[in-house]
Amino acid sequence: MQRRHFLYSSSLACLLPLTVGLAACTSTYSKKLDPSKEVIVGGYSETDQHGNRLDRYGVILVQPNKTGTFDIISDFSVPDEVHLATLFPDQKSILICSRKPGASLLKYSIKGELEAELAPLNNQHFEGHGIFSIDENHLYVTASDFELHAGHLLKLNSQDLSLIKEYSSGGVGPHELVWQSEELIAIANTGVLTHPESGRKILNLDSIHSNIVLFNTLNETIDHQWPVPQPGLSARHLDRMENGDLVIGCQYKKQDQRPACVAFANKDKGLVFADINNEALHWGMQGYTASIKSIPKSDRALISNPRGHLLTQWLDNVRLTADEPLTTQLVSQQPIEFNKGLKITRNGQKAWITKGAGEILSLDLSSHQLNKTVVKIKQNIWWANHLG
Repeated sequence: MQRRHFLYSSSLACLLPLTVGLAACTSTYSKKLDPSKEVIVGGYSETDQHGNRLDRYGVILVQPNKTGTFDIISDFSVPDEVHLATLFPDQKSILICSRKPGASLLKYSIKGELEAELAPLNNQHFEGHGIFSIDENHLYVTASDFELHAGHLLKLNSQDLSLIKEYSSGGVGPHELVWQSEELIAIANTGVLTHPESGRKILNLDSIHSNIVLFNTLNETIDHQWPVPQPGLSARHLDRMENGDLVIGCQYKKQDQRPACVAFANKDKGLVFADINNEALHWGMQGYTASIKSIPKSDRALISNPRGHLLTQWLDNVRLTADEPLTTQLVSQQPIEFNKGLKITRNGQKAWITKGAGEILSLDLSSHQLNKTVVKIKQNIWWANHLG
């Protein structure tokens, strides 16, 4: 696997509990996966005829075909709400992920057969994301100790999900993580405290302090840290840009204002928030970002916003010197209701966006034009937050 393709495709989220009922998961396995085509994996909640979400969940794997529709490769049920599901690098297994308190990390075959499980460690809950090592032998995932209020980075065996080693994440409430280089993992520490007994309720609303750290996997230490200066602004999702910069999506957890919630970071310029004076946009985004993906072979990133019903594209220009004119970093915005997960082709020319009730849109990333044809993948489902 090429290094850039790995860095682009290896972000994933993680969680879910093993129960006796797992063996009864239903599965549809209709077509064989074509390794030459793009793969889109998404989790979903089932809904009734009125759109109300039910306590039934699943994962679906599709591939685009020449007609503009999608071939369903696999569709199977899982026991808990999915945050993200994603293929293993060998394309033989899927990592199924949920943020439900007490949930385990699970590995399924493409056919929906349970292959491995890791239950949360004592006094811990998983925080939703993870990445494979370059050699694909290991998996790094984020977790939190809800008694000690400490974030953790767990190194696992990617075959059986067994724990190898545990590290500090360098902050509180670590969420998404990506490879910034072949040795450094960038981690978004949200600063948010939760406890399984109270679900996802924020326990420290008045004292949220977030940061981004670089964890060195060779010497197993924190190599660098970027604090988020504004209390209450929680760095949550991130990706690596083509030039090695990080693009970060934040969520403001209070209601008193709507600060800028998109930033870029490198060691020279620090953490630089984008379009800080665009107050109308920040209110439109409701201080919230969801999925965030850098666009390969470019200096741009795509960010979904299901609350503000906006899809935005951003330019990374933090490397400009003081003598160069600072152009706006907001490249384009599209009004899309309940846009959620993002998947970008390896050549950076096209993106797929999941939309609310089981729909997928496509976007030409050069012209910024949305395809007017909306494809309904499945009836009576509601997409999870991310695509793998």
